[in-house]
Amino acid sequence: MSDFSDLRARGLSGLAMAVVGLGAIWWGGLVFGALALGLAALMGWELTRMMDRDGPDGRAQAAGLVAAVLVGVFSYW
Repeated sequence: MSDFSDLRARGLSGLAMAVVGLGAIWWGGLVFGALALGLAALMGWELTRMMDRDGPDGRAQAAGLVAAVLVGVFSYW
């Protein structure tokens, strides 16, 4: 059976993320690009940490940086 004790916190964080995302879409341009780069870096970092839990921290930060750079290059190319 699932435990829904954190449902309120998850709902509020989802609402906050939706507001930030919609605000970035509304402003567009540089704001949206900065959000996309930041999220790509966080997702690259998180994926590396999930795949190699015992790996050095520098590897995860490097993967996040590479993901952000790739998004930036392909977005503005």
